[in-house]
Amino acid sequence: MMQLMFVKWRKKCLVLVTVCLSVNVAATDTCTDSSAAPDRRLVYDSDTLMLYEPVDLVDTPELTARVNWRAPPERLYRTVWNYAQFREHIPGVRKSDVLRVENGHKWVYQQLKLPGPLQDRHYVLESTNLGSRPNQHVYRITWQLSHRFPLPDNHLIQPAAFSGCWDIRPDKQGGLDALYHITLDPAGKIPRWIARHGMRQYVKELMLQLHKQVRFPDNNTPQ
Repeated sequence: MMQLMFVKWRKKCLVLVTVCLSVNVAATDTCTDSSAAPDRRLVYDSDTLMLYEPVDLVDTPELTARVNWRAPPERLYRTVWNYAQFREHIPGVRKSDVLRVENGHKWVYQQLKLPGPLQDRHYVLESTNLGSRPNQHVYRITWQLSHRFPLPDNHLIQPAAFSGCWDIRPDKQGGLDALYHITLDPAGKIPRWIARHGMRQYVKELMLQLHKQVRFPDNNTPQ
């Protein structure tokens, strides 16, 4: 009887581990394969930026950007990992306060400014750079919503979903090749088609600003 119970328990554990590993692999691959996946379509193309969306637009709005810039990977990494300076370098960010730093993780409170009459959004993110390999000039940043810290009681709206990642690595010409992926459901009464249109415009502006940031050396340092 005990042996039979052990076998059943072991099978359940194996199933659980398999599911967890599958979720982790899917999250890890988001910033490496999503732009070339058959379920993605190219929606914007320029000399420095390509944008991809899922072919099926039923789910939560998401977008993948691919950039290839003549700048060291470290320069982009320093900018997008320095959450304390987001107000200065990232469009649409009204507040960005680092709440805690711990073992390669950062918890950050942010408030996003939306165009009127839409109400600002706010949330706490948990972000990590643990997938980075600095000795190879490869940097991985991921983020997702966190409930570790309470939100201020300021009657703002919290997104229903918000996650994403950066994968930044050197190219063969001495520049950087990077993928940026974002999934965002702003919640409230914003139709999905408006959210997708707004996401496209925002990511274009974000990449334009970041491209300007990395063209010249700056004093930002990883924190």
